[in-house]
Amino acid sequence: MAALCRDGRIPGACKQGRSWRIPSCAEKPSDSRVKKTTGPRLPLPIGISDYRLASSRYYYIDKTMMIKEFLDERPMVSLFTRPRRFGKTLNMDMLRTFFCLAVNSILDSRYSEYFGFTPEEVKEIARYYGAQEKYEEICAWYDGYRFGSSEIFNPWSVINYFRNHCRPQAFWQSTGNNEIIGEILADADADIYEHLNELLQGKSILTYIDTGVIYPQIRNNPSSVYSFLLVAGYLKALKAETAFGGDYMCEVSLPNREIAVVYNKEILQKLEYMIPQATAVSVQEAPD
Repeated sequence: MAALCRDGRIPGACKQGRSWRIPSCAEKPSDSRVKKTTGPRLPLPIGISDYRLASSRYYYIDKTMMIKEFLDERPMVSLFTRPRRFGKTLNMDMLRTFFCLAVNSILDSRYSEYFGFTPEEVKEIARYYGAQEKYEEICAWYDGYRFGSSEIFNPWSVINYFRNHCRPQAFWQSTGNNEIIGEILADADADIYEHLNELLQGKSILTYIDTGVIYPQIRNNPSSVYSFLLVAGYLKALKAETAFGGDYMCEVSLPNREIAVVYNKEILQKLEYMIPQATAVSVQEAPD
């Protein structure tokens, strides 16, 4: 403030001793550090995961120097640990755009065997621990995921199964918060409730799948909930056929008992007023 008075940027300001006296009606001068913009203000890229779109039509903070860090450090693996709505997907699309990277989804066969343990690997682990007879139980609890053409087991849960002396539990549930299911259900319509009811009874449903779905899209298109649940691991694709635009029509169902436990705890409690009592009881009494 003293610098502004000394430079004459506050009309009527006068120095008295070591202090400056400023008229009560004086207006605060503009900050020269702030650049004035012309034209309409751009919207924030909330829910936008397309880098080209975000950088051209939205207020976007340039993060392309992150590419320099990748080139300088040459990491074998990069782990992005940020909360939701922190720009992870948008940054990944920025890297994909600059490096012309191909993105492989959960329904693509390339690299599909690296997303978890394969049946052969699980059998080898069971032999190592002298628990070959437990293979069928492991399949019932932690198998059922399909990445492309590969049958995949949940690696975290398989490891914890053996650590727990071959006693099955829903280990995956403790790795994170399932509040997102509740948020999704808050916007669900009658058709979604009906399909969730069928899934809880062990049936499969046919649905359109967009493997590039991101969470904010569910707010605008509630039917994309199945795409999100598939990508997040809450569903598995029994069959997949390419549809218009490169997306898929898939027959989906619950993967295994572990996920059924999550549905029992996270969905039954929230849908108890929608799901018939007989159905809720039969699901809760199903063997874990």
